Amino acid sequence: MQDSQEYKDKKAFFEKIITLYGRNVVIEALQDSSIEVHKLHMASSNKPDGAVKTILELAKTRNIDITYHEKNSLSRISKNAKQDQGVAIDVISKTYLNAVELKSMSSFRLIALDGIQNPQNLGMIIRSCAAGKCRWNNTS
Repeated sequence: MQDSQEYKDKKAFFEKIITLYGRNVVIEALQDSSIEVHKLHMASSNKPDGAVKTILELAKTRNIDITYHEKNSLSRISKNAKQDQGVAIDVISKTYLNAVELKSMSSFRLIALDGIQNPQNLGMIIRSCAAGKCRWNNTS
């Protein structure tokens, strides 16, 4: 049985979704209009003040769908109950390529990571790679 084109299109769309979590990260993503947002996830137990109020205002300004979840459901989405702070956001990566698409490229740079435990470490690695890419593009 072959997959329908509708299923293939939907699967390709969701492959490009990256879920980020944490109040500051979500605020930064919402403040950057170049970041395409699919959906905002909020714990229904959040009190609408401080950072949560800012998140809700930014989402309303950008007309972003908000889904409310019980805390344990949100934790399944974020995959990090200890650090999601009751918020997660699905962003669409415009440049995501799956393994098949990467193999067809004539050249690319790839960083593979495993076992990253601390989100700050991952952020530092991503920023370092992005800075290096800018430098590579300028000298190539």
